[in-house]
Formats: sequence, C-alpha cells, structure tokens
Amino acid sequence: MAKLGMQFHADPAELLSMLPAWTEDLPVHLAAERFFPTYKAIAVKNGDLDRAMSELDHIDRVLVCLKPVAAPADSSVEFHEMNRGCFLITLGYDVSEGLREGAFSADTDDLAELKAWRKILARAKASMRRGAFAVNPRTGAKQAMRNHYFTEGARTLARQGVPMLAMAGSNRYEFIDE
Repeated sequence: MAKLGMQFHADPAELLSMLPAWTEDLPVHLAAERFFPTYKAIAVKNGDLDRAMSELDHIDRVLVCLKPVAAPADSSVEFHEMNRGCFLITLGYDVSEGLREGAFSADTDDLAELKAWRKILARAKASMRRGAFAVNPRTGAKQAMRNHYFTEGARTLARQGVPMLAMAGSNRYEFIDE
C-alpha cells in the first residue's frame, strides 16, 4: 500500500480556495467533514465548498476522491470505510492560541488514485513556501525544518503575531523568510 503525507500551515479559507487549481484536470468528487460540535459528512456537489461551508458551519477535513462519495455516515471511521482511497486534507485549526498545522494524507493500492494524489501533492507544494524552525517554547531549542510547507496566508498571519502551532503538542514554528 502506497502512503502519502505532508504537514503544513495554511489559513483554512485560503487553502480551500487553492484546491480547485490543484484538481482542475482531474475527475474528482469532493466531500467535507465537520468534527464538532457533532460529526457530519456531506458530498460536495459540483465542488462548491462555499455551499458546504454554509451547510456545515465550518469544515475540518476535505476528501478528494476519484469515485463518487458515499454519504452520510455517523462517524469519521464509518465515513472513511465507505470512501477508501481518497486524498484527505485536514485543515489546520484556527484556535484562540494560534493556527495549528494541517495535513495531506492518502493511502491506496490503486495506481490511478496514486498518480492523481501525487499530482495534487506536487501542485500543493509548488503553491507554497517552505522552510521553518520548530521551536520548543519551554527550552527555546530550535530545529531547522527545511521541508515544512506554509502558504502566503499563514505567513501573513505569523507576521501579525499569530503563533504557528504543531498539530499536537506545544512546539511552535517560525517561518524562514526568503
């Protein structure tokens, strides 16, 4: 089974606006998930993420699939069992403490899916900047992360003083300005 993955920082609205360019020549179907306050997953008709946003109130994860999306489901586990082989885009949470990392992930045995997901990942990387330091806020220790990706919107937020947080834990990121 081939697995793809990448963590990044992006303003969630900015990331959703970039998705059509990453998938423009691919025959994809989209779905959106909201985790809280109650779980809900919907198929996104005609790629209309704005409509999905209004129906869900907010989007926590987007699925990009080559097959039509099976929905609804009672849980994330059930939804992913029904929609195997999709490319997952977990949006970084815009929490009161700062912006958390988002992630791309996929695992598939299907060569057509793998080719499509690699194409999306390459396009996403090409539309982002890269280079950061991971910083331990307790000790001040820093580690260079040359392959940490971030969008221009995330960089703007960081320059405005919004902390860039790890997906989990207390580490923070400082972007390298080129």
